Amino acid sequence: RGARTMRRFETSAEASRTRVDARPGFLAAAEIAAVHDLARRAAPKATRSRSHDDTRVVTYLSHGGAFRRALPGLYERCRAVARDKYVAEGGELSDVFELRVAEYHIVRPGGGLFDPQHVDAGSLVTVDVLLEDAFEGGAFRTPEANGRVASHDRVFKNKGDLVCFLSLKRHHVDRVVAGERRVLVLEFWAGVERTC
Repeated sequence: RGARTMRRFETSAEASRTRVDARPGFLAAAEIAAVHDLARRAAPKATRSRSHDDTRVVTYLSHGGAFRRALPGLYERCRAVARDKYVAEGGELSDVFELRVAEYHIVRPGGGLFDPQHVDAGSLVTVDVLLEDAFEGGAFRTPEANGRVASHDRVFKNKGDLVCFLSLKRHHVDRVVAGERRVLVLEFWAGVERTC
């Protein structure tokens, strides 16, 4: 079987016309605990990056294929959500649609993702899953094609909630003012799974 050509969303302006999909309660408590455990077991030097002030720490769970190996069922469920989103937005699937990166984000008070033009360049679809809800601030927002900025804090507020969007859709996260915001971020692309 040959690969079909994928329709690419070439610009963030095109992607801004698409919506963010939400799946409340997508992850159960046991799955959330398994993601936390995987992040704790990751080798710090090889798989972590920190902001200059430690308000944002990212652990790369795709390093060495760890995420897919440790949590194959969750990987497949999230991959299916990403594939469905891409097709729903007019994309065509190739024979290859795999994980580009799996990240475990911890954002502490004072931290966030402040650039309103931020996109997940190189990926097709991003899946975010909220792993903790005992924090204040840290709302997930997307600049929309109509010029307004949408807040997704009504559908992305409880442990296990999932949002899914085209990776070139601009997005940002408000400053966390209390607690720790922990999120699993999975980006999928039209390539083989990356393990570095």
